[in-house]
Amino acid sequence: MFDEFSKGIVFSGVFQPNKKLGLIYCTNRPTSIYYIREPQFGKSFVQSESYILNLGQGDFLQMFPKFNSDYSKLVFFGSEKNFLSHTGNYQLRQFDWPIVDPSIKSKILIDLVEEI
Repeated sequence: MFDEFSKGIVFSGVFQPNKKLGLIYCTNRPTSIYYIREPQFGKSFVQSESYILNLGQGDFLQMFPKFNSDYSKLVFFGSEKNFLSHTGNYQLRQFDWPIVDPSIKSKILIDLVEEI
């Protein structure tokens, strides 16, 4: 998805070194949200450390990123730990946008419900 000025791209990427069942069957995989500020083409841009920002520092899973209507918040589903099974409960989390420091952790909007 594009950022507020349609110059950058925000997406979630899955770390998957081996072939496994698809995400439709198992979402218990390390997943992070990435931000590419201004996409360029060529190998020299991709090699740069600052070209792709990993926003998932410290979280195990971050998926389904969406901006709010004025692009001031980036909201997503996430989890700090892996699950005991193939899927589990997610937290609703957010980043303030634009990202100033990628090492800042996301805020929890709705936490996990342990008991009813």
